[in-house]
Amino acid sequence: MPEYVDKLRVKVRVSRPGEPAVEGFLSLLPHSARNAGPETLLELLDPSAGFLPFERSADDAVLLLSRPDIQWVMAGPEVDPELIRPAAYRFTREERVWVSLRDGDVLDGLIQMELPDNINRVSDYLNGPERFFPLTTRQGTFLVHKAAVREVSLFDSSPLPLADGTTGQ
Repeated sequence: MPEYVDKLRVKVRVSRPGEPAVEGFLSLLPHSARNAGPETLLELLDPSAGFLPFERSADDAVLLLSRPDIQWVMAGPEVDPELIRPAAYRFTREERVWVSLRDGDVLDGLIQMELPDNINRVSDYLNGPERFFPLTTRQGTFLVHKAAVREVSLFDSSPLPLADGTTGQ
C-alpha cells in the first residue's frame, strides 16, 4: 500500500490559452529529488508531459491540468522564493524584458539568470533545456512556459559575451 506524503500547498494563479487565469493551489513535495530543500514550482512544471493536480480556489474542485497547456503559473509575493525556484539558484545576470505570449498577452519584468561565465545573453538562457523560466514582476513571479512565448523584447541591448575575464561592450 502506498504511503501518503504530506505536501506543501502553494497558492498560485494559472493561465491557459483562451481562458481567464484561475486561482488555486498546487502541491509540492517536502523534499526535492534534485536539490536540497522542498520541491519548487519550477521543478514541478518542468516535465514535458503529464498532468498536475490543481485545486481551484473558487469551488475547491480538483482539476488535472495538462502541463503543455499551461501558459504561465504565477506565485504571488507572499510565496516563499524557496518554493518558486531552488534556493541554490545563483543569479549571475538580469535582463528587463517584455514577454509577448501567443494569445496576445504581454508580461514585463526581469529575467534573472544563472549562467556559466562564458555565456551572458538572455537568448542563451532561453535556449536552454528547461521548459519554464521565471519572470519577476511587480505582481509576483511568473513561471512562463517557453512554448507559449511568441517573442521576448529587451529593454536594453545584451552585452557581448565575456572573453578572458573582460567585460563585453
